[in-house]
Amino acid sequence: MSNKTNDEKLRILRERLAQIKEKENNSSVKLNLKNEKLDKENHLNSEYITQDKKPTLSSWIFKFTLIMAIAFGFLYAYNKFNKYSLNTNTELKKVKKSIVNNPINYNLNLKGKNIAITATFDDKESAKAMANNLEIKGFKSNYFYLPDKSNSTKQVYQVFVGPYENEEETNQWVQNIDLDISIVDINSGTISKTIKSKTTIQKERVAKENKEKERIAKENKEKVRIAKENEEKERIAKENEEKERIAKENKEKERIAKENEEKEKLETESAQLKKEINELKKNRKELLNDISEITIKYTYNFTKTINDEGVITINNNAGYPQIKQLLSNINSQGGIENILKNIQNTINTNGIIIDDIFFEQNGTTVPIYKGDLKIVYY
Repeated sequence: MSNKTNDEKLRILRERLAQIKEKENNSSVKLNLKNEKLDKENHLNSEYITQDKKPTLSSWIFKFTLIMAIAFGFLYAYNKFNKYSLNTNTELKKVKKSIVNNPINYNLNLKGKNIAITATFDDKESAKAMANNLEIKGFKSNYFYLPDKSNSTKQVYQVFVGPYENEEETNQWVQNIDLDISIVDINSGTISKTIKSKTTIQKERVAKENKEKERIAKENKEKVRIAKENEEKERIAKENEEKERIAKENKEKERIAKENEEKEKLETESAQLKKEINELKKNRKELLNDISEITIKYTYNFTKTINDEGVITINNNAGYPQIKQLLSNINSQGGIENILKNIQNTINTNGIIIDDIFFEQNGTTVPIYKGDLKIVYY
């Protein structure tokens, strides 16, 4: 897009803004006239009401119609103004976007392949001074007013070195200039390459390093925070584990203490029982010494040893020895119930003699046995 096109758009935009402003002023004038007319009518109506306290229906209709007309006119003017403002803003945005997106296209009447733009100034004197300084240092240098040599409307002066015959030659010269360089292709009028100055590169490098340092510092800070959190978690976990261990130990101690208490209780009860048994034996012995006769009674007990074998034990209350009978092949004899029944029947009917000791029938009065035998086998 050329400068003329951009200027034309800006001119059209200014004209539209002027038209909108004029219409806005006209709308304001019309509104003021209507307000004055309304004030006069209100004044007349006030006088009329003062003269006649009873307004007619037609006067009310007239007032209502007048108010509605004024309100409609005001609303119409307001909508028109907003519509023009919206269109104007849209056009302005389009023009600005067109100008921004339009790259600079140079129109240079120079012999050679490239020039290198070294700086941009707002005033001519600064540009001229820099160009002279570069010439003193051995560069081919000059300056130009940007709107005269490009499609840009930006009112600045640009200093350049060159022209040079090729890009390689251009690069060799600009290496000695520590500035941000834009290399312009003279034939196409476009910027073919940009070269950053050592200072810019250094600043970018430092900025990048600082950013990296900040990132590393942030990461380290985060690591420290996480490590601290993990350490705290480990501490809490360790405390909880220790609490659980102590609780478990206390529970085990309570269990052992309870068991020991139970054992002590059982031992005490056992000792008491032994004492009572000994006392009973003593009393029994004394009783037997005092009694010469007693009605004998027998009790029977079976203890199984291995499969199909066992021992029958027969006790009595007259001090006679305990009778034991070893049994085998119990099942072939009809089972333990049948064997016990036969033994009981024998003792209850006739009694039995074992080792020259006569065991009387059950329920018979017999003298107390005072012999030394304790056990006999049947």
